[in-house]
Formats: sequence, structure tokens, C-alpha cells
Amino acid sequence: LGWESCTVNTPNVVRNATGVLWMYYTGSDCYSESIGVAVSSSYAGFTRIQSPPVLNPGPSTWDTSLVRFPSVVFGSMDEMYFGGRDGSTFGLGFAYSEDGLTWAKSVRNPFLRGGPGPAWDSAGTVGGQVLNDPTGARLYYTGSDGSRIQIGLATKDTTAPTYEPAGSFLSRILDSRSNVTLWERAEWNLSLPMGASATLSARVGSIRTPDSTWSGWTAFAAGGTASSPAALRGRYLQYRINLSTPADDETPIVRSVSIVFSPSGGPRSPYPFYFSAPFLVLVLVGIPGAVLVCVIILFLRATRRPPTRWG
Repeated sequence: LGWESCTVNTPNVVRNATGVLWMYYTGSDCYSESIGVAVSSSYAGFTRIQSPPVLNPGPSTWDTSLVRFPSVVFGSMDEMYFGGRDGSTFGLGFAYSEDGLTWAKSVRNPFLRGGPGPAWDSAGTVGGQVLNDPTGARLYYTGSDGSRIQIGLATKDTTAPTYEPAGSFLSRILDSRSNVTLWERAEWNLSLPMGASATLSARVGSIRTPDSTWSGWTAFAAGGTASSPAALRGRYLQYRINLSTPADDETPIVRSVSIVFSPSGGPRSPYPFYFSAPFLVLVLVGIPGAVLVCVIILFLRATRRPPTRWG
């Protein structure tokens, strides 16, 4: 195969819950390095699950040159520790997966770099192996100062921020100032790590304080439209965001939320028309020696305006 046509090396074999052996390894085409996987029911005769690598260099700059030396821990969320290089300096990265095949790199990579010179690992860190000890996770890794290669030990920083498995956000009450308002759709900007989830729902009412007269919670679909748009009619709206994450160092991030609505409860379109009632202008013109001529002028006005947004 092209991506591993030059060498394959540094295997890491782990057994999954059903007893199948998974071997993660480094492959090279003599220019770059990626990480692949093969499986076996014994400790011989491994077969590749898929021909493309399961982890490639990039797109971040810190590992744009290569990724190598995988170390995988299977669990409720699979973890991979790997080395990366930007062309000159090595660092250690972390990725996670739900199936052992599709991996997402942490946004905090590289999570471990060498110390400043003349530290023993100042030239880079690479090749970590995790040991889950009762006192906490321990990471043994390779480091170099440019002349010697040695093995170091790192432990988890207990002062680093960690995230709860689940949480929610409840918005303030939004007032459209119209009792016939149709709340059309939601637009939100968020980052969602693998395995994490975020859902958006809303409820409406005719009085400012939510009580038993308010509607139940209506979910917005992935495209931003309400699952039951007819249920979201009323003057006031409140939305709720539920978040969850399987990893204590990764979290969904919601940057903005906008709710699009039509105060008149008009048609649901990007730029709905609102037609006002027609009115008549009667002009009486007197003509000497003739009859009165009645001219009726009918004006039909239509205003074209975009729907309102609450952000």
C-alpha cells in the first residue's frame, strides 16, 4: 500500500471486549508516517481492517509532518496516545474513538512537549505508553535532548480543567411583543467533539413567567427547524440546551444561538410578505357644464421584510 510502502513498525497490540486482538502500528512511505490497524484472533496472522490509515498527519500544524508510535487503551471511549512532528519538533498527542477506527484528535494537542533547554527532553517527546494505576494514570514516554534518548514519566495534572458528563443551559425569556408570533427556526454555532452531544429545544407562552399554560419543550432538528413548528406560536419563548460528553477533558462549545421568528405569524419563508388592508381614495372632480366624475384609486401595499432574529 502506498502510505506504508516503505516500512511498518512500532506495533501496539490490545485486546477488545470480545477477545479480538487489534494491532495499531506506524506505516511510512519514506516521506511521511501514519497509523494503521490490523486484527487477529491469535497473536499471528494479522489482517488489515481497512487500507487507509486510521490516523493521518495534520490538519493542525504541530503534527503536520507525521504521526507515529500509537498506544491505545480500549474503554467506554477508546483512547490513543501518539507522537507527532511539525517538521522539527516532536510532541505527544491524544485522540479518542467510539469504534477503534474513526479517531478524533483533541483540540488541546500536543498535550505534552519537551521542557526548555537544556532539559533532557528539550528536543521533543514521543512514544507514550499509559498505565492505569490505582493512584492515577501514568504515562511513560520517550524524550531526547538531541544527543541522548531517555524515558520519562508524566502524571495527569489534577489542576487542569475537567468537565462534567452532562449539563444544560436555560436562556432568558425572549419577548416578541406579539401574541401571534411564529417562532420559525434556530441557528446555532457550536463545536462538537466525537462522542459528545448537544440538543436545542424551546417552549412558548402568552405570559412572561413560565407556568402550566406554557407549551411543552419542542426540539429543534439538526437543520435548525422545529420538529413541530405549529407548537411554537406565542409571544414569549425560552430555549434550553442540553450538553453531554464522554471525556472529562473535552466539551461541546456553543458560541452563539439565534432564534428566527415572524411577529405576525405569517408564512414561513426566508422573506415573508405581509399584506396590509387595501384602502380607497375617492376624488371628486367638478367639471363645468358636465357631470361629476368619480375616480376611484385602489392602492394595495405590500411590505417585504426579513424575519426578526433574537440572538
